Amino acid sequence: MNNLKYIFLSFFIAGFFVACETDFDTTTEWEDITVVYGILDQLDSVYYIKINKAFLGEGNALIYAQEPDSINYPEPLDVKIYELDEDGNTVNTIELIRDYIPEGEQDENDTVFPGGQIIYYGGPENYYDWIDGQKFWLNDNHTYLLNIAFPNSEKIVTSESILVNRFDITYPSWFQETVEFTNNPNSKTLFKWEKPNNDVNNAFRYEVKLLFHYQEKTYSGITRNDSVLLASIIKDQSQVNDEMIYNYNDQKFFISCLSQILYSDPAIENTIEVRYTKEVEFIVSVAAEDFNVFMEVYTPSGSIVQEKPPFTNIENGIGLFSARYNTRTSKDLHTNSVIELIDIDENIMKFEY
Repeated sequence: MNNLKYIFLSFFIAGFFVACETDFDTTTEWEDITVVYGILDQLDSVYYIKINKAFLGEGNALIYAQEPDSINYPEPLDVKIYELDEDGNTVNTIELIRDYIPEGEQDENDTVFPGGQIIYYGGPENYYDWIDGQKFWLNDNHTYLLNIAFPNSEKIVTSESILVNRFDITYPSWFQETVEFTNNPNSKTLFKWEKPNNDVNNAFRYEVKLLFHYQEKTYSGITRNDSVLLASIIKDQSQVNDEMIYNYNDQKFFISCLSQILYSDPAIENTIEVRYTKEVEFIVSVAAEDFNVFMEVYTPSGSIVQEKPPFTNIENGIGLFSARYNTRTSKDLHTNSVIELIDIDENIMKFEY
């Protein structure tokens, strides 16, 4: 997932032309506005919540934004996530600890927050369930309440989120060993997955990625693993039903390999002795409704109308507290597809099997 920066600037200009008076104030009185960002995934054992404060000041914002007290609360906050059952009863409490991610590092999941930031992290002591060799740390039938209390203050910031119910990829099936692409413009390969049970309003966001992994060996004996991005799409929500499908045009596989595998510098390409095909990986990522709305609002618009209404699901603050779920499957590339890949030009592609 992409890195988010939490600097919010507000400029209020009020000009009153009274006599010869031309002075006006571009700022308002200071107000404590809490900015929160956190995403839950039941496959993660540790959860990260980013908590900042919005700021307004005179002068260059890029300069005073570098001051820690401009965006960070100096004192540790009391941050908890309460797990609520179907009746609204608290069945578990996750306490989050304040920490600092040093420059050049990332959070434990290596996905959300870059270094140089204060974050709050924590997780349940034990996993909730073990399914198909995976540990699920949260119950996806429960609701999760974020509660942030401020020391020496009555201020409370809260938000509530469901999880995305677990779902499976149904095709390629678990017993299918390979995926086959045919170098034919009319040939398509089918991929299918279940719709999460709690997406009752077709309001979740479905992102699909297809990757081809390979390995290359140089004449000097160095081996490198790399991959080709075959597809990355957002599934049309209007097509959502109990089982979702994606038809991949097979010929795009060969076009993508030709355009992405070969090095643009012939000197580097000539160092490659051989390449070996590895897995084809299919990934489905689903964002809960609030997360979907958040991305819809803050994704740059392709139209001339750039202004969008703000979105937040944080009570007594601004930001986002929501959920996502990722699942994936990997299959070997079928021998017939490897042969067709080599047939394009063995001396160029340098693949063996």
